[in-house]
Amino acid sequence: MSSRKNSGNVNAMPPQRVDGRHMRSERSRERIVDALTELTGEGNMEPSQAEVAERANVSLRTVSRHFEDMETLYAQCTQKIETTMLNKFMAPFESTDWYGRIFELLERRMAAFEQFLPYRVFSSVRRFRSDFVAYSYARVLGAEVAGAMAVLPPELKNDKIWASAFDSAMSFESWRRMRHDRKLTIEEASAVFYTHIEALLAAKGIASNPKRSPRKP
Repeated sequence: MSSRKNSGNVNAMPPQRVDGRHMRSERSRERIVDALTELTGEGNMEPSQAEVAERANVSLRTVSRHFEDMETLYAQCTQKIETTMLNKFMAPFESTDWYGRIFELLERRMAAFEQFLPYRVFSSVRRFRSDFVAYSYARVLGAEVAGAMAVLPPELKNDKIWASAFDSAMSFESWRRMRHDRKLTIEEASAVFYTHIEALLAAKGIASNPKRSPRKP
């Protein structure tokens, strides 16, 4: 009898090998996407392929090998940012009543709008030249509107004019206008957002609760 064990086991699976070249290629691809994300986050709305390659510490040929053109790279970057933003917008609420959720949503949006301010401006500019960016822009905008309406009770959501004013007061465009056009600080822009929401609630005879909706300085 042979002393070798399992020599006839034809079903034994060979150990899987890690493809080093594939892993390096994926890391390079990720660095390229991260580089474009960083550049747009710094306010560069039109990074060149050379700038991306330099930031990613790869050659121009490597960028071209992974992305046939800059639009393909823009699409990958946009998808990554969109996923991150939507995850923040759709996180569960801690508040159990609609009043508390309004102000929780307000805080969440102001933080997200500030964090993603340059990327949202980038998407707003690029959407007229890229079908994918335009699609992503519309998806995020749709998620914002749906999220705003979701926290409202039926009597407020069904008032078309009031609900539209609420959506506008909670919108990224309002935040961008306060921060970029009016040159307000984060604290000042936050106070404007709180003033809008409190005024809208007061118009419906809903008094502000200082403990639930602290005015930002």
